[in-house]
Amino acid sequence: YGSSYEALHAAWTMCHFASIVLDTKGAITYVQTLGGLVIPLFLTVKHAAALTTRLVKRGDQRQMIQQRLSSREYKRDLQLPAALSGKAQIVVNDKWSQTQQQVDQIIRQTM
Repeated sequence: YGSSYEALHAAWTMCHFASIVLDTKGAITYVQTLGGLVIPLFLTVKHAAALTTRLVKRGDQRQMIQQRLSSREYKRDLQLPAALSGKAQIVVNDKWSQTQQQVDQIIRQTM
């Protein structure tokens, strides 16, 4: 939890694109600080129950799943915040192959 601008800039010296996983609060900070250098992707699912199923299938402990799903951060990140509206690309991550295609398309459009 937490990332440094230095690490991001170091990644940019090696390639044109770098990815970083953030919660919405962190994404807002990066957008406010770096502006157009950032293309936030807001990954979501159509049905929140689908996320629970994925976590169970990958072997996460039920207690950890419940803690995650009841956390303030999880609830906050269920919807795109107003501060990211018009800036973030929304990607519905219900089927990996479609998600991958959509992310690839976003990257091609920014090149």
